[in-house]
Amino acid sequence: MNNIISEDQKKSKEWLKDVSIRTAKRADLEKLEWEGEYIRFRNIYLEVFQRSRKGLAQMWVVDLEGFGLIGQAFVQFYPKKRFDSQGEKQGYIHAFRVREQYRGAGIGTILMKHIEKTLIEKGINEVTLNVAKDNRGALLLYKNLGYKLVGETSGRWWYHDHMNKIQEVVEPSWRLIKQLH
Repeated sequence: MNNIISEDQKKSKEWLKDVSIRTAKRADLEKLEWEGEYIRFRNIYLEVFQRSRKGLAQMWVVDLEGFGLIGQAFVQFYPKKRFDSQGEKQGYIHAFRVREQYRGAGIGTILMKHIEKTLIEKGINEVTLNVAKDNRGALLLYKNLGYKLVGETSGRWWYHDHMNKIQEVVEPSWRLIKQLH
């Protein structure tokens, strides 16, 4: 299979049988850069991977047999703001991506349901995420999956890029939350 599917293939969803979702391995980190498109996030990928080794995060990849990685999602685990005596945690989903040519085929929904199932198994019953205000497709996906809009954020954050230079991001975003059952 080549790396682009036709609209007919996308609709038939036959190729979905060749898709698997799995925990990211160290060997996946460079592949997460998607041929250089996301090289600037190399240090973030490594940091999240290191956190995942300590049980503080989890990284998933969507792997299409014969092509490679077509999606990804990371979750950071944090204490709930309403911290209780049980030490409950919530998950924060970020870096949720599906390659453009595979969008609209259900990969995002499949990945999100996989994440939610795993979080429930870990005893996490609340998950949050931010979505850029101009990303209407992702906002619709999350709302269709039961996420509720609870506010907005400036979307301002910093990171060290692959050249170890500090980069500032300003991406006004909506904050969404979902109670998992």
